[in-house]
Amino acid sequence: MITIYKYSFETEDRFELTMPAGSKILTVDTQGDSPAMWVLADTEAESQVTRRFAVFRTGGVSHREDIRKMTFIGTYLTLSGREVYHVFEVINGE
Repeated sequence: MITIYKYSFETEDRFELTMPAGSKILTVDTQGDSPAMWVLADTEAESQVTRRFAVFRTGGVSHREDIRKMTFIGTYLTLSGREVYHVFEVINGE
């Protein structure tokens, strides 16, 4: 069955989420004051995969990170819009 799942996460430099294989990320946003990612997932998928993500605050992209090799997922705001964060999926062990 195809279902929309919500995955909550902390605002950290890096985090991982385990989800059904083949899941499609729909968006990131906040619910209340907590960031979350909504994913279209097949509950009957035969396997789970762990996907890695990086979070950057506006103006805070490190020169050590090759952000050009990451896939942009979305942007979310906290503290009534005073802080803005950008989520990227880390591809190929970056």
